Amino acid sequence: MKKRIASLVLALAIIAHFTLFFANCGISLGGGVELAQGVHYIGDRRQSENYFVYTPNSYVRPVVAYGSKVMNYGKFDAMAAILEQRGWNVVGGMNGGFFIPQTFQPMGIVVTEGVLRSSDEGLHAVGFRSDGSAMFGDPKLTMNVTIDGGEFPIEYYNKLREGGFTLFSSDFSTSTRSKAAGRDAILSPAFSGELKLNGTYEFAVREIKHNAGAVDIADGEYILSLGDVADAPLQDAMSRLSAGSRITVTFTADAQWDDAEYAVGSIMWIVREGAAVPAAIEACPLPTQQVPRTALGLRSDGTIVMYTVDGRQSNHSSGMTAQETADRMIELGCREVLMLDGGGSTSFHARYVGAPQVSQISSPSDGATADGSGSERAVTNYIMLAAVVPGSGVAKSIDLWPHNATMYARGENPLVLRAADETCRPVDITYDFASAGKWIGLEQLESPGTYTIAAEYNGMRAESTVTVLDRLPEIETIEGFELDGFAAASANVTLSREVNKDRVRFGQSSARLDYDSGGGFTAGESVPLNRTVGAHMSSLSFWVYAPPMTEGGVAGLAVYFTDGTSAVVPLFEDNRGMWQQVTVPIPRVGVGIVGIGVSGGNFSSFPSRGSVWLDQMTAGTTSGVDIVPPSIDTMWTSSEPTEPGDSRTMTRFGAEVSDNLGSVSIVALTLDGKSFPVPVNFDGTVGELTSEAFAEPNDRNIHRIALTLSDGSGNLVRETLTLTPSELNASKFSDTANHWAAAYIDYLEAQGVVGGTSVFRPDEPATRAEFAVMLYNWTGAVTTEYASLVKDFADSSAIPASAVNAVGWAFANGYIKGMNSEGEPTLFAPNATLTRAQAMTIIGRMQAFGHRRADLTRFKDVDAIPAWSHAYLEELVGRGVISGYDDGSLKPNGNLTRAEVAKILYALR
Repeated sequence: MKKRIASLVLALAIIAHFTLFFANCGISLGGGVELAQGVHYIGDRRQSENYFVYTPNSYVRPVVAYGSKVMNYGKFDAMAAILEQRGWNVVGGMNGGFFIPQTFQPMGIVVTEGVLRSSDEGLHAVGFRSDGSAMFGDPKLTMNVTIDGGEFPIEYYNKLREGGFTLFSSDFSTSTRSKAAGRDAILSPAFSGELKLNGTYEFAVREIKHNAGAVDIADGEYILSLGDVADAPLQDAMSRLSAGSRITVTFTADAQWDDAEYAVGSIMWIVREGAAVPAAIEACPLPTQQVPRTALGLRSDGTIVMYTVDGRQSNHSSGMTAQETADRMIELGCREVLMLDGGGSTSFHARYVGAPQVSQISSPSDGATADGSGSERAVTNYIMLAAVVPGSGVAKSIDLWPHNATMYARGENPLVLRAADETCRPVDITYDFASAGKWIGLEQLESPGTYTIAAEYNGMRAESTVTVLDRLPEIETIEGFELDGFAAASANVTLSREVNKDRVRFGQSSARLDYDSGGGFTAGESVPLNRTVGAHMSSLSFWVYAPPMTEGGVAGLAVYFTDGTSAVVPLFEDNRGMWQQVTVPIPRVGVGIVGIGVSGGNFSSFPSRGSVWLDQMTAGTTSGVDIVPPSIDTMWTSSEPTEPGDSRTMTRFGAEVSDNLGSVSIVALTLDGKSFPVPVNFDGTVGELTSEAFAEPNDRNIHRIALTLSDGSGNLVRETLTLTPSELNASKFSDTANHWAAAYIDYLEAQGVVGGTSVFRPDEPATRAEFAVMLYNWTGAVTTEYASLVKDFADSSAIPASAVNAVGWAFANGYIKGMNSEGEPTLFAPNATLTRAQAMTIIGRMQAFGHRRADLTRFKDVDAIPAWSHAYLEELVGRGVISGYDDGSLKPNGNLTRAEVAKILYALR
């Protein structure tokens, strides 16, 4: 019998290391590129991975992409656009080599189109030949300059200057970016072409300058730079240069690297000849910590594996250690593996067959929480797969889209056949399956169940999974609306992902629509947004936020459909500065969405440029606002017997769930903030979910099970079970035994969230530094990569050493911001206290929006709530995380005590 057991000892078993792989979904993208996406478990830790298996060919090749300058940085879409402007077709890619975060300087070599862009610093590298094949090794680049008959070493090429000669080209940046005084010889090349890895080049000195810092670099210009701190022989050589002097620069590298059309550096070569390299693994950043990873491997047959694994998101993917990454790459058949930049830099992008654009399919970790993905980090360079030759326009690969579809029994086939040529460029195909191809399995769509449907076309085959239901949900989410990268279809409108929680209505992100009239704005400007819509849906809804405008006027948002029609929604007449839901009719059955933009209205009074934010696009059978969250009708646990001789107890967990309009999905199921130890059995259309864990004997700690669900409209609900043993461990703190928050504090101490001496000081106000540390520990993050980021605060030296990394983490993710007056430097003020409103805003920025919001007018001091914290307080009060005081006040501007922080973090667990 199912029943709730209030007293139960539940803990994760100490399980011997094992890896359980779920079948990866391999998709041929064409052009020798196969995309694999899958989930595997290492012990009880879930891992979500994405990788390409690339077979070298003459159509699609690996390339290294960076911004307009070596020291520029950007996100995938921006750098892919540079390649697309050349007429190339980007198939996908991942983040590239390591870089210095403060300057975005690449670590190691950069070669593009056979031209040396930045020197190797003695590091390993991967190079790609013109036939798409790869080489791993050490370029062993040496550089010398001959001045007045004497030869001197060049320390760096297109890196920031340090103690020796540094050569710059206009590829580097707009200036040398030097911070200290030195002399700069402005050079004119006395040769044609550009610098290669092996070659001798003559320059004429045009001018000698002594600068206190950086000097500008003109296009096509070179600069030989030497700091005033350099050794005397180098200073003497530099002093012999004057306008009209001639110098010779010689580059020498391992001869095999002459074949490298593209190359990028790597710090660690973690697998050699099929075996892991312990010393290299130990040298990796955060070698034993579970973080997102990026690696590139080479198999014995020459195929290349471009691999990423997500991390730092307990319900999605925990991330892997460096050793686990090496082991996984060996399992994938790689004999040589280089570790590339990981952590928050890890990102992975792919163009599905026939898709009009590349999509981000990884879940970045910057700013991520257990309830949702983070945001893509701007990096220095990417390794991309791109077709650099024209395509034939003849279908060479096909795909059924979407890969997982849902439909009503006996409804219209929801699948669409897409095609691409040998360069992965989309190909429009029209076909009659009675002659050119055939469907396989369509007859199964007459009755409920999950089926594999196939299509064959000109000797090719594609498959997809279709779930057939008795009753379709009345609302469905337009998948990926806020998550994908977007490319502007015109110069005047762009769509991008917004992670600033002040502009988010549901979840962790929204879509930001920027428009600029440029003096000639007309209706009809749009960006591509290709999405399918269930055939039974009749309306499209989304939420819109528009800032208050000082001028009057009405404009509209337009949605463009696949049948050539559009629907315009007038906006901004009322409720400016607030979120509002709008609905447009879907013109007819079976059409999809192709774009969204600004259209209609009185543009003479509409601001010439601005931004609006869109969130939670859904399709529905009726129009209207769905604000009713799913229901968790019951949660239960029960003890089950284990195998004879096993002293543990198997504990089963279950819940009955429902929604007023259709199916629900699991956002998170956690045990003490970590992903539940065993995969969950759940079908959103059935309404029951179950899972299990092992209980270890003699555990005397409280444990918390938390379940978060979402419906198609983005409404969230969260419920928890507290599991309390009959006997608890004694408190570690002498001043909390009889305190009202003792249970919360002891729980967090057992979880490693709070610690320290034998006293907790529960009634003292929490300082900003203490609060940052508690939040950081509460997330379970284990990294030191953020410590350097506190340099942006003028009072960084006052931040306790124990809090430096946590403060850097909170600042980097936008949770805690600096304090400053106009014209004054930004301070962190580590010892200052926080108000309750400030603390709730910080915590709210870490949470996904979508929970039922509370009406705060019930608090007698509602007028004292700062406007910037109002939405966060509505959510947290609505969730029961905070409840106010007995006198009916919320005290938003009062101090938050350490005990109150403990209660809040306990409630959020």
